[in-house]
Amino acid sequence: MWFTTLSGSDEYTREGIEGGSSLLTHEVALSYQASPRLSVRFFSNWSQNTDFKDGSHRLEFNYQI
Repeated sequence: MWFTTLSGSDEYTREGIEGGSSLLTHEVALSYQASPRLSVRFFSNWSQNTDFKDGSHRLEFNYQI
């Protein structure tokens, strides 16, 4: 996703989004269906200012009863 400022104060349009006026972000979502009732998902988010290893990573387990 790409974020940018459209309007606002001069300070916000220069420094509002992680220290700049625009930001490119990335997301990965991987899932695996282990059985009809069990699935595992991995999510990762990072940006042009954040390395992949320093980004947000989540692991989700879903089991239907």
